[in-house]
Amino acid sequence: AFLPMLSNNARIVNMSSHLGHLSLIPDTDIKQELGDPQLTEQQLDCLVLQYKNHCTVFNDDFLAAGWPRCAYTVSKVAVNAYTRILQRQLEKKGNKYQGVVVYSIHPGSQHSKISQESPLAAADAAKSIICTALLNPCEHLRGKFIWDDLQIVNSDQGTLAGMSVGMCL
Repeated sequence: AFLPMLSNNARIVNMSSHLGHLSLIPDTDIKQELGDPQLTEQQLDCLVLQYKNHCTVFNDDFLAAGWPRCAYTVSKVAVNAYTRILQRQLEKKGNKYQGVVVYSIHPGSQHSKISQESPLAAADAAKSIICTALLNPCEHLRGKFIWDDLQIVNSDQGTLAGMSVGMCL
């Protein structure tokens, strides 16, 4: 609905988190599906609904099904996957959207209900989001998940070992 209103050089900045890393999804098959570069919007919807269906009062088997305990992790992994999907969809639409860049960012701050410690103050985290939204050109960010320092995160490879992360309680 908002796409016709975008300029050719628009930025779509999705808010993610350090908890949006694919290494936090326990099941290899689910991880592979979510990290698939050709994942579609419909497939992502099905995966999220699958998670939801494993988290009901009557069917509380999400851990056995290979999902993490933390719903916030699932939501941020889905945000990162949707970021890739939306960028790919815009690129397929042709010239009108060729300059639009979509990316997700972990702003460096952490949600207070997840962790009391944060490497950045909220104001500094907001600055990192604003600065990245104003970058021109920022072709290298297309469909990527980035940290507040502009480091591109390979969320489908490796782990968060050595990075400052909180725990989802």
